[in-house]
Amino acid sequence: MSRRMLVVLSLCLFFAVAQTAWAHDPDPWKWQQLPNMDDPAATDWSSTIPLGTIVADDWMCEHPHPATDIHWWGSLPYEPDDPTDPLYQPIAFQITIYGYVHEPPDPSMPGPILLQEYHDYYQWWGYGIDAGGDWVYDYCIFLDEPFEQIPGELYFLSIEADYPAANVYNWGWHEAITHNFDDAVDGSTGIWLPIEAWRGDPEELQSLDMAFEVSIPEPGTIALFGLGLLGLGARLRRRKQS
Repeated sequence: MSRRMLVVLSLCLFFAVAQTAWAHDPDPWKWQQLPNMDDPAATDWSSTIPLGTIVADDWMCEHPHPATDIHWWGSLPYEPDDPTDPLYQPIAFQITIYGYVHEPPDPSMPGPILLQEYHDYYQWWGYGIDAGGDWVYDYCIFLDEPFEQIPGELYFLSIEADYPAANVYNWGWHEAITHNFDDAVDGSTGIWLPIEAWRGDPEELQSLDMAFEVSIPEPGTIALFGLGLLGLGARLRRRKQS
């Protein structure tokens, strides 16, 4: 059997296994908290490296597959006439995944850093205008290395915007419409503190979460990656033959 035929058969087997795994996990995300677009009081919480602000939120691994990309929603301090204008967008985002620490009666908080990546290339687009009249943006990065987790375990995620020193804006992470597990936390003072605010009931603080998704690769993405490897292998063989 030729080497090319072996490569093709291996890729076909790989795609079949990936598609079978996908059939058991039809949702493309490991965790999802969508943005709160309907409440005028929904806030964008500052998480910007040059300002020394940082926000993190907890999530649970619900699938056995490694996380490959992170999606989140946020807003800018100024409203451009054109929502596609990159003028106020960060130059990069720092993504950090932590272990989960909870020692009652203290609130839960981020533990040891398990992954940290700085991405100066990311995707973004206008998601829509929330009830408060602010543009909310949808952001996405693909992790340099897939993050392996243990199903059923809790983790914390922080997302920090970066700006050049001469041109810093206060980027904010948008609130989620749902609340899961413990509060999101603010570590801007050097101590992780729960994020709570009055929402509707003036007598009771409401626990808040941030809007984000932790995703797994779709079969189409895996297929394109595999075809790319096949094409690269063919190109290298042509170079050797020449």
